[in-house]
Parts: sequence; C-alpha cells; structure tokens
Amino acid sequence: MRSFLNRLYDGAAALAALVMVALLAMVLTSIFGREFGFHVRGTDAYAGYFMAASGFLALAHTLQRGEHIL
Repeated sequence: MRSFLNRLYDGAAALAALVMVALLAMVLTSIFGREFGFHVRGTDAYAGYFMAASGFLALAHTLQRGEHIL
C-alpha cells in the first residue's frame, strides 16, 4: 500500500509541474497579448485554476517528504 501511495504522490507532483508550465503559458499569453494588441479570453481564469491545481497536487508529495515550510 505504501509503494502505491508513493507512486500516486510522485505522479501528482509530476502533474503539478506540468500544470505550473501551463500556468506560465497562460501568463505569458496574457503579457504578449497586452504588448501586441490581441486578447485571448479566459487567460486570467485559467491561470487562477492552474495555480490552485498546482498547489493542491503538490501538497501530498511535499508533506510526505517533510519539506513544507512552517
């Protein structure tokens, strides 16, 4: 059971990393859109969703390893 949970936590951490890359893409899209005069609807909302998802997905992995800053 412990090895399954460890794999699950590692998978969630990897997914959190991918979601953080998607967050970066949304923020950069918004910045470049402002600079070059185009607008992509929903970038702010998606960036917020991605930020929340990355935090929650990485939480179990972080707490298991004792790396959370108190």
